[in-house]
Amino acid sequence: MALRKLFMLINSLGGGGAEAVLVRLLPYLPVEKVFLLEREVDYPVPEGVVEVISSHHLGMSPIYKTLCIPYYAAKLIRRIPRGSVVVSFLERANFVNVLCGRFGFSVPVISVRMDQISGHVGIRKLNILLDMILYPRATRVVAVSKGVAKGLFKLGVPRERVEVIYNPYPIDDLVRSSGEAIEDFLLDSPFLLNVGRFYRQKGHWHLIKVFSELKKIKPDLKLILVGKGELLDRLLDFCGALGLRAFCPGKDEMNGGFDVYFMGFKPNPFKYMSKATVFVMSSLWEGFPNVLVEALACGAPVVSSDCPSGPREILSPSTPFDMVARGVELSDYGVLVPPLEDLPMDALGPLTRGQRFLLEALLMLLEDEGLRARYSSLGPERARHFDVKPIAGRWLDLLRSLGVA
Repeated sequence: MALRKLFMLINSLGGGGAEAVLVRLLPYLPVEKVFLLEREVDYPVPEGVVEVISSHHLGMSPIYKTLCIPYYAAKLIRRIPRGSVVVSFLERANFVNVLCGRFGFSVPVISVRMDQISGHVGIRKLNILLDMILYPRATRVVAVSKGVAKGLFKLGVPRERVEVIYNPYPIDDLVRSSGEAIEDFLLDSPFLLNVGRFYRQKGHWHLIKVFSELKKIKPDLKLILVGKGELLDRLLDFCGALGLRAFCPGKDEMNGGFDVYFMGFKPNPFKYMSKATVFVMSSLWEGFPNVLVEALACGAPVVSSDCPSGPREILSPSTPFDMVARGVELSDYGVLVPPLEDLPMDALGPLTRGQRFLLEALLMLLEDEGLRARYSSLGPERARHFDVKPIAGRWLDLLRSLGVA
């Protein structure tokens, strides 16, 4: 077999988990070039490695950009030697990659990062049809969790083409970064922490609603939200409707007088993780949530929704990956609660079933210092299972089997 060149393809490098994974793998793989469909770059990458193949950006219509898939494919074809291996991340980039492969221009390896059924809502459900048409035609499909792999089989992807490779993490670097200082006033009170984009998927309104109830019991408790996204203004209004004082960067002067802190994107969220009283993930669906492993590495006690998929594989590896929590579950490395409901924001109504379980779990951890200490000591041990070097080695083995030098 002639040796093939390796390229990577992704929508953008504008923050996010898939983008972080690509950047973490770069030093370990013989990548010639990283192609972006959009121009945003928030992560540090070596000079000359990235090439943007369109003038599109994150703010443009997703429907329009989906219609541009043939255009992106034509752009990519002109930039790679015929028969090159192309590893793509995120759905639109995956569609482009497989389309190039159908015409013999690439050997497409696609990374699938979420459950394709539960992860599509609204008009995006139409993408399931494209998944069913294109994903089975990829040369290899890398699923980030067993739960994601199970969903791929339902879409008709042949089992022999699917390989589960968990996300990689530079654990030693994370731990070093976690030692940096944070704002002094945050150390004066216990605080809950969530890190993630302000999108519907992340379910922030569930956490805010539960936090408003916790404040009645623990008035000095704070909520720190690290991230950015399209729901920021709605979440700020939601806080106001609940009577919570919310800090917004660029509008308010930061001090200890707020209940909820919207901190914006932080290149080093790990310094907050290492000091959080409890790290909370309220997602409605995931694939393999980076923030859970990162929080474990930093020694944060974790509470997570047992959503599809990934949280159980990370926090409770001794149980079946497709089991679902029915109540508050003290698992091997953190606390799991039943999946949260995909319902509209409601500041006035009673807590939902999922919110009640989340409240119970958080109250339990906040009041049990011994339980927090136990999970804090176990987390770093679990995080080591996902260190970047062995996981990059699995990627390299896969790529060499396809003829990459």
